[in-house]
Amino acid sequence: MVLKKENVERITDNALHIEKLKADGYKEIEQVKQLAEGYANMKSTELKALCDKRGIEYDGRAKKDDLVAVLDAYDKEQRITEGAE
Repeated sequence: MVLKKENVERITDNALHIEKLKADGYKEIEQVKQLAEGYANMKSTELKALCDKRGIEYDGRAKKDDLVAVLDAYDKEQRITEGAE
Protein backbone atom coordinates (compact mmCIF):
# COMPACT_ATOMS: atom_id res chain seq x y z
CA MET A 1 0.00 0.00 0.00
CA VAL A 2 1.18 3.49 -0.79
CA LEU A 3 0.45 6.28 1.66
CA LYS A 4 1.26 9.95 1.18
CA LYS A 5 1.54 13.02 3.39
CA GLU A 6 2.43 16.25 1.61
CA ASN A 7 5.39 15.28 -0.59
CA VAL A 8 6.41 12.15 1.37
CA GLU A 9 5.33 8.69 0.23
CA ARG A 10 5.57 5.52 2.29
CA ILE A 11 5.12 1.99 0.95
CA THR A 12 4.20 -0.81 3.33
CA ASP A 13 2.04 -3.91 3.61
CA ASN A 14 2.29 -4.09 7.40
CA ALA A 15 -1.19 -3.44 8.86
CA LEU A 16 0.16 -1.90 12.08
CA HIS A 17 2.48 0.39 10.15
CA ILE A 18 -0.41 1.43 7.89
CA GLU A 19 -2.56 2.31 10.90
CA LYS A 20 0.24 4.33 12.47
CA LEU A 21 0.90 6.23 9.25
CA LYS A 22 -2.81 7.01 8.81
CA ALA A 23 -2.94 8.22 12.40
CA ASP A 24 0.00 10.50 11.59
CA GLY A 25 -1.96 12.08 8.73
CA TYR A 26 -0.88 9.94 5.79
CA LYS A 27 -3.55 9.25 3.19
CA GLU A 28 -3.84 6.12 1.07
CA ILE A 29 -3.21 6.92 -2.56
CA GLU A 30 -4.30 4.93 -5.53
CA GLN A 31 -2.26 1.79 -5.69
CA VAL A 32 -2.71 0.30 -9.09
CA LYS A 33 -1.26 -2.70 -10.79
CA GLN A 34 1.54 -0.78 -12.48
CA LEU A 35 3.26 -0.06 -9.15
CA ALA A 36 4.17 -3.72 -8.78
CA GLU A 37 4.19 -5.01 -12.35
CA GLY A 38 4.34 -2.07 -14.71
CA TYR A 39 1.93 -1.08 -17.42
CA ALA A 40 3.65 -3.42 -19.86
CA ASN A 41 2.25 -6.42 -17.99
CA MET A 42 -1.33 -5.16 -18.19
CA LYS A 43 -3.81 -6.00 -20.95
CA SER A 44 -5.09 -3.29 -23.30
CA THR A 45 -8.54 -3.52 -21.73
CA GLU A 46 -7.02 -2.93 -18.28
CA LEU A 47 -5.03 0.03 -19.57
CA LYS A 48 -8.14 1.54 -21.17
CA ALA A 49 -10.10 1.05 -17.95
CA LEU A 50 -7.32 2.78 -16.01
CA CYS A 51 -7.32 5.68 -18.48
CA ASP A 52 -11.10 5.94 -18.10
CA LYS A 53 -10.84 5.87 -14.30
CA ARG A 54 -8.26 8.67 -14.35
CA GLY A 55 -10.17 10.73 -16.91
CA ILE A 56 -7.42 10.43 -19.50
CA GLU A 57 -8.54 10.88 -23.11
CA TYR A 58 -7.21 8.43 -25.67
CA ASP A 59 -8.00 7.22 -29.17
CA GLY A 60 -10.34 4.23 -28.93
CA ARG A 61 -8.20 2.50 -31.57
CA ALA A 62 -5.01 3.01 -29.53
CA LYS A 63 -2.61 0.10 -29.33
CA LYS A 64 -1.20 -1.16 -26.06
CA ASP A 65 2.12 0.70 -26.53
CA ASP A 66 0.22 3.95 -27.12
CA LEU A 67 -1.82 3.47 -23.94
CA VAL A 68 1.33 2.75 -21.93
CA ALA A 69 2.89 5.96 -23.26
CA VAL A 70 -0.23 7.98 -22.38
CA LEU A 71 -0.31 6.57 -18.84
CA ASP A 72 3.43 7.11 -18.34
CA ALA A 73 3.08 10.73 -19.47
CA TYR A 74 0.12 11.21 -17.12
CA ASP A 75 2.08 9.76 -14.19
CA LYS A 76 5.05 12.00 -14.94
CA GLU A 77 2.80 15.07 -15.12
CA GLN A 78 1.12 14.12 -11.82
CA ARG A 79 4.49 13.82 -10.08
CA ILE A 80 5.57 17.22 -11.40
CA THR A 81 2.26 18.82 -10.37
CA GLU A 82 2.31 17.22 -6.90
CA GLY A 83 5.90 18.35 -6.37
CA ALA A 84 4.95 21.95 -7.16
CA GLU A 85 2.30 22.11 -4.43
